[in-house]
Amino acid sequence: MLETETSGRGKRRRVEQEHRPDLNKTAAPRGSAEDIGLPFTKTLPSWKEYESDEVYKRTPQRPHFPSLAYSCELFREGIAAGLTGAFIKCVKTVDDMGEDTPRSKLDVYKETFVMLEEQGFDVRAPLSRINELLSLQNGLPNMLKKEMRGESSNKKAKAGLNKKPSFKTKEMARKSTVKQDRLNFLYEKQREIRERSSKEPKLNKSLVRCKSSFEDKETAK
Repeated sequence: MLETETSGRGKRRRVEQEHRPDLNKTAAPRGSAEDIGLPFTKTLPSWKEYESDEVYKRTPQRPHFPSLAYSCELFREGIAAGLTGAFIKCVKTVDDMGEDTPRSKLDVYKETFVMLEEQGFDVRAPLSRINELLSLQNGLPNMLKKEMRGESSNKKAKAGLNKKPSFKTKEMARKSTVKQDRLNFLYEKQREIRERSSKEPKLNKSLVRCKSSFEDKETAK
């Protein structure tokens, strides 16, 4: 009788195993297929907020946090959530950066994204933006140098115009003035001589007429 009951139980057990193979397997870890391979199990409510953020929607992220496998298991999820929140915040900060962003700040964010990339984040877009801003800033000093050289040249030219004449320059100017005065004096003498020359024929004609008139009067007497 006992053998019959035992045999019946064994048959039922085999039938259940055939229809429910999961009884022979270890329960699979909870979570999506994307979470498999993470060094922790997602239990924090903040994951839903992070993964629904527009940064994640713009560029889907699949961080796997390999370095956390060597840290304390109790802290792994908290550290991973903190890194995810930091990644989202950094991306939004870089989106708002402009050409006037200090180079030191750009360098800090660049190093931060390199570190986040090691945890599996896709950082190509923010790194590209940072490199673009750095490239613009690298070209700006050359433009400033050219402008400064141009301003320096203009200042030198103005300084040359406003510069007081030296003794040598003054002496040359004095000699030039004396020479010009002499030339003016000679021109004036030449003009006077020409005027005198032009008046002499008229004077001679008057003298001739007076002489003829005097001779006529003497003859009449």
